[in-house]
Amino acid sequence: MSHRRLLRPQVSRESDREGDGRHLATAGCLDKTARIWDADTGTEVLKVVHEAYVASVAFSPDGRHLATASLRTAEIWDATSGSELFTMNHPEEDQRMGMTGVAFSADGRRVVTVRTSARIHLWQLPEI
Repeated sequence: MSHRRLLRPQVSRESDREGDGRHLATAGCLDKTARIWDADTGTEVLKVVHEAYVASVAFSPDGRHLATASLRTAEIWDATSGSELFTMNHPEEDQRMGMTGVAFSADGRRVVTVRTSARIHLWQLPEI
């Protein structure tokens, strides 16, 4: 197995590997992006941009969607086109605390977000 260095334009805080292992997603804290990379070539496949830093990324179990967690919101993106599909906003009183984690449920129909305040939110996703 060969290893290739993935070049990232900013600091990457977290990464997740797609279920089939062909793609890797990284959260770029400083540049407010999440990126999907080809795991074999190290080539950037997709970039999505948030309004604030991106602290966490996760692929859906089927690899079709990417979840990202940022300061005030978590987003669900189409992992092929980069289209924003769904936004999760935390209650106003909890927005001063940034999100630190995001994960899909095993069936891909729910998302869990974690905030710096240690609050955990479970979101039911619409059909996407």
